[in-house]
Order: sequence, then structure tokens, then C-alpha cells
Amino acid sequence: SFTPKVVVQPGVDVTVCGDTAFIELTPNIINATGGTWTTSGNGTFKKVNILQNFYFPSEDDIQKGSVFITLTSTGNGSCNANSNDLKITFTPTPTINAGADIIICEDAESLSLSGNTQISTGGKWTSNGTGSFTNINNLTTDYLVEPNDTLLSKLEFYLTSTGNDLSKAVIDTISVDFTPKPI
Repeated sequence: SFTPKVVVQPGVDVTVCGDTAFIELTPNIINATGGTWTTSGNGTFKKVNILQNFYFPSEDDIQKGSVFITLTSTGNGSCNANSNDLKITFTPTPTINAGADIIICEDAESLSLSGNTQISTGGKWTSNGTGSFTNINNLTTDYLVEPNDTLLSKLEFYLTSTGNDLSKAVIDTISVDFTPKPI
């Protein structure tokens, strides 16, 4: 009689953001008792000889844009080992820049903010102040200063990336210092 062929199913190809800390691996092996994981990259596994596993990509893996993860069967009985792989593709991580810190006179009624982003499609402004924005969802906007803003030790503005696809939002901060008005 014949022993059925060993089948290795490491999982489906996956695309993740470059800021992903780990990828969960959920394989299926038929007609073998275990398996061993290897990678074409430099990342690491929780353990190479457990099936339900985690892959921790290296910075090099992320920079290259993709890595192949191979699962090879063990405990094959009288059959040959079998292997199969999946591809992990890394998308770039967004960056955001809220601009340079600002120094303005304490009697200023408004100030202009101008940020930029790469990868994400936009940004949203927030502040620790009590003033208001002309458009919080525009990378270039004006902030209308309230008198209580000048009482803060530092007025801060936070630009948070939006439209990040698979990535987590990123935030950049700028500070505003107020100088005393001329006498």
C-alpha cells in the first residue's frame, strides 16, 4: 500500500506595512507530524520548529520590500519531505512633517501652518490650545489664536497622517513660543 503524499500549506501571501512588528503564521500540514520554518530574509521566528508561529521581520527584510517564508515538513514517515512558501510584501511606512517651530508675538491673531506627508494621503491638525483651525484636514491651514493660548508654557500643534492604507498613523509636533508684544 502507498502512504499519502505530504501536503504543506504555509498560508497565503500577505502584504503588511513596514512598521509591522510581526506576522502571524497559521499553516496546515497533512500526512506529516511537523515542520520547520526558514526565510529568504534576515528576520526571526518565535521558534523554527513550531507550526503556529510568528515571523519578526528584520529592517533588511522591510527595506528589500518582500521576503519568502518556507515551511518544510518533518515527521514524514516513509514519504519525502515537502515544502511550500508564502511571500510577505512590505509597504512603505508614511512620514509626516508639521514644519519648523514658530516664534510669534503674543498679540498675533493667527498663524499659518504648513505640513507635508509622504505615502499617506493627508493629515489632520490638532492642538493643546483653545484656538481654532480654518481647516483641520488641510496640510496648509491657519490657526486663530485665543488669548488663553499665550498663557501656555508651549502651544503645540500635532499633525497626524490620514489615509495610511495598511500603516499606523504617524504624528509630528511643532511648538509655538510667544514673544512679549512691544511696549
